[in-house]
Amino acid sequence: MVLDGELYARAAPGLRDVRLLQGGHEIAYALEESFDEPALSHPDKDRTVYTTVLRIPLQEVHAARSSSEGAGPGYGGSAMLPAHVPVERMQLEPVAQGLAAAGHTPVPISLVATPRALAALPEGGPARSERIGGTPAAAAPVEVTALGANLQNDATVSVAVRSAYFAAVLLQMRQRLLCFRPLGAAPVVMVFGNERARPVRYDFSTLYHPLATPVLGQLGPVQVNPAYRRPAAHAPLWTTRRSVLLLCFGVPLLALFVALPLLSGRD
Repeated sequence: MVLDGELYARAAPGLRDVRLLQGGHEIAYALEESFDEPALSHPDKDRTVYTTVLRIPLQEVHAARSSSEGAGPGYGGSAMLPAHVPVERMQLEPVAQGLAAAGHTPVPISLVATPRALAALPEGGPARSERIGGTPAAAAPVEVTALGANLQNDATVSVAVRSAYFAAVLLQMRQRLLCFRPLGAAPVVMVFGNERARPVRYDFSTLYHPLATPVLGQLGPVQVNPAYRRPAAHAPLWTTRRSVLLLCFGVPLLALFVALPLLSGRD
């Protein structure tokens, strides 16, 4: 099953709350990430598969602003990137016949990501922006690993491009696959949304071997589960299993310590 950016935006960080259910039974799964290790030394032969998580349309920037930033016309745009969505590269989307016209000419491109929730930053100080830039060839992507690693809040992403041959900037993540073996023909349901859930580790994830020709499924629309009840922040002390065990063993021990001095006094 191919994962998308919406799941990372809605689920807990690291997808620790994601569970698969089929016919009332939980299904074990493994997470696979597209990564072409030989491409580290030969980027031009990269076979890694990417998924677009955000498309930022480009529009011509006002002449006064573009002239202050350098020679030539400027094109820019902005969009909101939800928290926890991994972004690992950006790529230019050409207009009709744009790529052929641009050829392999280097295209200056810059990206600025500014967190929206300033109060949510750990230091509580001013916004810290991630700034990434480069001048790749028209068809070449730009790696932006730092963006996905550092932004933990919703952010406004602004891009600027020095070329009229492109319609948008694509923010992409490496393709993530959720791999599992269904128990039958019944529909498989993915549940998530419990931020207090702990990560689960299945034996299946260590024994699983990717198939040469896997059957790829797509995520359906997100629906609210009316049966879900949010867990209490702090359960009453007398309702927890540990407190019941403490009472069962603690009360007899306390009575024994109280009785011992009395019995020794009689002697």
